[in-house]
Amino acid sequence: MATQLFNQVDLPKEAINIPSGEVAKEQVNDFCKDYERRIVQAGGIDLQILGIGRTGHVGFNEPPSSSSSITRMVHL
Repeated sequence: MATQLFNQVDLPKEAINIPSGEVAKEQVNDFCKDYERRIVQAGGIDLQILGIGRTGHVGFNEPPSSSSSITRMVHL
C-alpha cells in the first residue's frame, strides 16, 4: 500500500489506519474497540479503499455480515 498508493499522494501518515492482522487472539476485542474509538475520534471515515472478494463482498465484511457491522474478528 505504501509503494503503490500512500507514497504517491499527499496524505499525512496519521490519516492512514490499517488494522493489524497480527493481534493476539485474546487482545482482538480490545483492539477492535480501540480501532472504532479512533475512527470516531478522527471524525469518521471520509475515504475507504477496500478490495472486492470473490463472492462480491467488500473488504472483509464477509457474508452474511450487516452493512453496519463494526470492527470485529471473523472466521474465514
